Amino acid sequence: EDRFVRAFEQAGFHGIRFVKRDPRPWRVVAGIAFRSVTVLAYKQPATRAAEERRALIYTGPFRSIIDDEGRSFARGEQTAVSDSTFAVLRGEPYAGMFLAVDPETAHDAAPCHTTQGPARATEPSGNPLATLPVTGCCASKGRETCC
Repeated sequence: EDRFVRAFEQAGFHGIRFVKRDPRPWRVVAGIAFRSVTVLAYKQPATRAAEERRALIYTGPFRSIIDDEGRSFARGEQTAVSDSTFAVLRGEPYAGMFLAVDPETAHDAAPCHTTQGPARATEPSGNPLATLPVTGCCASKGRETCC
């Protein structure tokens, strides 16, 4: 089963999850159990690398998560992402796990991945949320702050 999932990962799928796994094998041959497993996976069209111009806030419940590309998202912190990553993480199966930060309020998010003070965000449906206080590392970057 683990190799089955790795094959999906190597083929470029993301959001892989087990939907159904029969507890009892339907056959055992030479000590190898064969069972029915249903896996749901998603695949986006290939895109070229882009600069990180969008931002998302992971809403929880875990302290942090790592996506299939190895990007880390800490709960409540603004994280800069590319347009393609933004589209993937706003769609299924991730819908509802991230808030989209209004580009007008996302300032230099790539270096520190957080904002201080209010950040405007939108629900998955696109409706504006109330001002959401998000705090984090706010430090001077020379020409301006990362907040």
